[in-house]
Amino acid sequence: MTEVGLSRIEDALGVRLPDVYRRRVAPFPIPREGGNTDTQVWDDAGALIALNQRLRAEVEGWPPWLFVIGQSGGDPCGYAIDTRAPECPVWWLEQMRLGPDSGPSQGPFDAWFSRWITDRSEEPDGSCCFGLLLVWGMLCVIVLAACWVGAVYRTARGG
Repeated sequence: MTEVGLSRIEDALGVRLPDVYRRRVAPFPIPREGGNTDTQVWDDAGALIALNQRLRAEVEGWPPWLFVIGQSGGDPCGYAIDTRAPECPVWWLEQMRLGPDSGPSQGPFDAWFSRWITDRSEEPDGSCCFGLLLVWGMLCVIVLAACWVGAVYRTARGG
């Protein structure tokens, strides 16, 4: 996220993003997730604008001070912040709607975001998984080649 992106969001949605949010997401602290639109915290100004505009249009009574910060890919729920308070409490959004199961249940953004970064930083980035798959694939090729050579050898010996 950049300061320009944050300003685009504010202009498009008519909201002032709290300083703590601005400070923590610009620049985005997890480089491998820069520009993401599939985690609990997105790093794409255009996608955040579109998501918030969609919810404002679809959900009757959506408060203009509630800013959705992201939604994990495949998860029907997401997170938002209350832009009225300096500590900007994090809201859980059940099914991306307002209701009895949604609300400011996650605490101040700064503490919540710190935990989120720690959790995300501990997750493998996929490179080790790719390496394991590559080794597994090579072993499969070797085993298949050995079986093929054995079959050819037995056939050549007549048996």
